[in-house]
Amino acid sequence: MPEPIRSVLIVGGGTAGWMAAAYLKRSLGATVQVTVIESQGIGRIGVGEASFNTLKEYFDTLGLREQDWMPPSGATFKIAIRFEGWSRQLPHFYHPFEWFPTADGFSIAEWWLRLREDGQPLDYTCLSAPHLCDRKRSPKFLDGTPFVPGYPYAYHFDAQLLADYLQAWSIAHGVQHIDGEVVDVALGENGWIEHLQTRDGAVHEADLYVDCTGFRGLLINDALGEPFIPYGDMLFCDRAVAARIPNDAPERDVEPYTTARTATAGWMWRIPLFDRIGRGYVYSSRFQSPEDAEAEFVAALGADGAAAQPRHLSMRIGRTRNAWVKNCVAIGLAAGFLEPLESTSIFLIQHNLTELVADFPGRPANDAVIRHYNRVVSECFDNVRDFIILHYLCSGREDTPFWRAVKRDAEVPESLQERLGVWREVLPRVGNTPTAFHAFLPFSYAAVLAGLGYAPETCPPALRARDDLPGRSLLRNQAERAQILCEELPSHVDYLRHLYGREQ
Repeated sequence: MPEPIRSVLIVGGGTAGWMAAAYLKRSLGATVQVTVIESQGIGRIGVGEASFNTLKEYFDTLGLREQDWMPPSGATFKIAIRFEGWSRQLPHFYHPFEWFPTADGFSIAEWWLRLREDGQPLDYTCLSAPHLCDRKRSPKFLDGTPFVPGYPYAYHFDAQLLADYLQAWSIAHGVQHIDGEVVDVALGENGWIEHLQTRDGAVHEADLYVDCTGFRGLLINDALGEPFIPYGDMLFCDRAVAARIPNDAPERDVEPYTTARTATAGWMWRIPLFDRIGRGYVYSSRFQSPEDAEAEFVAALGADGAAAQPRHLSMRIGRTRNAWVKNCVAIGLAAGFLEPLESTSIFLIQHNLTELVADFPGRPANDAVIRHYNRVVSECFDNVRDFIILHYLCSGREDTPFWRAVKRDAEVPESLQERLGVWREVLPRVGNTPTAFHAFLPFSYAAVLAGLGYAPETCPPALRARDDLPGRSLLRNQAERAQILCEELPSHVDYLRHLYGREQ
């Protein structure tokens, strides 16, 4: 009979480490001692972060309200991602967190295929979110009710400030914090981690170790020797240059969306926080030097570029083969990383923590549980990878060596090739999209593919045989509803002022 795990030692702080500490402590309670070892001398990768809409579930688990954590993190709301320069036909399109309504058993997107007129894009025709984004509306009424049920929005925040907030929350709820740099990982004869040693000579032991050491993978890769599987032949972007731009939020509107605009050798992000704007350029070192990337980035900043202090980042794109090895689980960058085109970094941390708590082991851990966890986590990374690949593969740009190469030279997984063949004929739906994880649902695939210009020419044959009255009514009601929401919802900045207690 396995013994219960009594202690968890998290190595590394930052967003991943303190998200893990808070979640494990809240989920496991007083029965498990959670400790974080981090070195104050090792800097954090702290930039403006955009998140996925499931993040609200994380804060709900901690019992945190938005007014508790958003102001200390400089956070704003995110209704969608706005893609600029990616489409074959459109100057921009949106990927929102909004489900398709249905009529007579068919989604509004399928009715759009049947009834669309020239120039009618799927996002603006079928959803409210694009209109709210253009009008810079809040996703919530002042009483806190979202514009549609569920989780139709995500967040932007300062990653370092959020880590600081979660650190304080975790320590207040019983997490132990040790300031120290791990310099040695001792393994037993069975290959399991026996203890860690910090630079001051102290020895630290636990039943379970969580590797949050970022791209270093100090425990999972270095000590345990678990190989890293690179995605570089499929996703070419491996560098970034970023900067923080001041934003006087009370004096101007704040966009409720992330912007991803194509550039010479990749794409540039814009993440609006309450008091600043996160800007960055994700690019491929195969096609552009750091100097040229910085020059293009600074030029794109316009007047803000003169005072910008760009930071250069190298990215390890791919995943560790198995995120759970013996008595060590990798979370965050140590487990893997994908370029942030769809804002999945925080989602992957949250997803892996949710699975870890669901599969939380005894001591020693059951091999079947470890295999199950590794399969679920690997499938999640691979499916997110495929979703990002299709943005490049189906994009409308071919005007630079980078944009030609991502279409002609990038390796495309067979599973994605097959699905793209299906999606050329029918819209993504349950049954022809990956269902191994709870991130991108069929409406996400449909919104992105249609925005890129990769949509079927006609609707399903079964829909052509139906009376079109339900579809016309659905499309008309959707347009009217979007107009009403734009008039009745507060502006994004007004809601933030209300949330932050800064009403004028």
